[in-house]
Amino acid sequence: MADFFDRPGSMSRGRLRATSQGVADSLQSTAELRQQVEALRKVLRQLIFAQVQGQPLELHEDPIRTWLGLPVDITAEQAMDALVRSQARVLGTAACPECGARVQDKEGLEDEACPWCGASLATGG
Repeated sequence: MADFFDRPGSMSRGRLRATSQGVADSLQSTAELRQQVEALRKVLRQLIFAQVQGQPLELHEDPIRTWLGLPVDITAEQAMDALVRSQARVLGTAACPECGARVQDKEGLEDEACPWCGASLATGG
């Protein structure tokens, strides 16, 4: 008796495995998107609550700190600095004095750290 997968018009075992893996990957992606949407909902709730209460937004506290990808033990000042650095407009690049790598010169920031060697360099900002 011929195996089901050997019949004309049926899927091969390889195609069936590939299709099954594709479905599993899609389900995983959907689950990850749901987690991200829920995290965003938490951030929005905290943002709205702070605004309604007339309180400042605490960037260094959860869920905002987690959503921004900031370390657990960050201070409010460090959180604000990280946010400003991540959102600042890039004006150009400057050469690192230690390794020569090109470092972004960001608007409003006069002290930059080389992402490659960690050296400090003064930029125009």
